[in-house]
Amino acid sequence: MIRERKTPARDLEILLSPGRIILRGDLDERPEVTQKCHAALKSIPPDQKFSIIVEADQARLVPEGVSTWVDAVKQFLAGCELIYMPSQLGMILQYDDEYRKMQPDSLFKDYEETAMHAQQNAAD
Repeated sequence: MIRERKTPARDLEILLSPGRIILRGDLDERPEVTQKCHAALKSIPPDQKFSIIVEADQARLVPEGVSTWVDAVKQFLAGCELIYMPSQLGMILQYDDEYRKMQPDSLFKDYEETAMHAQQNAAD
């Protein structure tokens, strides 16, 4: 069931580069969002499906959006190591037992770890 929004929906933008997926905009259950997720993940070449960083800190998430993402991952990135940078999506999936069983190699970075890494890089 699609709920009425208090704020207008923002188009989901999925940016792909080798080893990285960046999500921006609304990740929800709309058919066009599902299609974008499927098309983007399907387009990742097989030789790049080993370890992928997922950045979703600019994605606005609703509960149904988690299902949209999980279904796309299940279809197109099963067995891939996904490394989630700090985000609402990553936090939800980190504590989702079903997702963890489906994607046991997923890793979840926390804000503290990411900030410490950034400070080390700045010092170098």
